[in-house]
Amino acid sequence: MGEQVVVFSPSGQTAQGIAITGLHHRTYPDGAVVEYDSDYTQTGNQNVTGKVTVSVDVVAAGISLVKHKHDGVQSSGAQTGAPA
Repeated sequence: MGEQVVVFSPSGQTAQGIAITGLHHRTYPDGAVVEYDSDYTQTGNQNVTGKVTVSVDVVAAGISLVKHKHDGVQSSGAQTGAPA
């Protein structure tokens, strides 16, 4: 309810039309376009200029940014080991 849809109705009878849901598209006066797809999956490389904020966690190659552990931790200014 309240979701944007597109209705295809070749006969002109909307009761016989087909409603396509899940489309979120907004075009701004300057020509910028924002589209939202709840099934979005990024494949390939992605470049980001600026700050990325993540509210829960980032997992790369199975290693959690929030919960990962380090081996060989020493008290002082030494570098830690790689994530365990």
